[in-house]
Amino acid sequence: MGFINETLHALFKMGLPVGAFAFGLAWWAISRGYVNGEGGVSGIGKEFKALSDKRKKNRKERKQIKKGKAPEREISDQKFDPVQEKWMKFGGGFYGVVAFYTYVLIEWNEIVDFIAGFGGFLEMLKRVSVGAVIELIVNSIMNFVAAIAWPFYWIANSSNEYFWVWFIVAYAGYWVGIKLALLAPRRIGNDE
Repeated sequence: MGFINETLHALFKMGLPVGAFAFGLAWWAISRGYVNGEGGVSGIGKEFKALSDKRKKNRKERKQIKKGKAPEREISDQKFDPVQEKWMKFGGGFYGVVAFYTYVLIEWNEIVDFIAGFGGFLEMLKRVSVGAVIELIVNSIMNFVAAIAWPFYWIANSSNEYFWVWFIVAYAGYWVGIKLALLAPRRIGNDE
């Protein structure tokens, strides 16, 4: 019975949310024209990886130009929405979707605990201090690192015996989410 319970736990805590994140991020990227999504799940993964790599390359080039180590030139950069930008920081694709979801999950729990520690939202607003805000920022950076290393986070939060189920369920959720995004209408507001 342990395997079935672990699979159901993984499905609800990781598979369905990863699928929803994959669908939302992919559909938004397709509908905004960031990717064309014509290569199926593997093709769109490659497109996300290429976008992420281009974003990193452009950032490095800007730093080199700023330091005077490269000639001044115009760097065309794709402007992403804030959510897409955060996802691209995690690398895009499957790894990026799970890292992004892990980051949002950890941050949500931290924020809820932070507010509860003050006795509620209104009480927090009355008593928040500079030290508390700095602590929240430091925790956010640590959460970013934990999200990048998401396999370790999820192994620590699963049963030792069936930890591999979480990875299979996560990829299945990602795959289904991308497939559904590829089937959805391509334009925002398109009623086809």
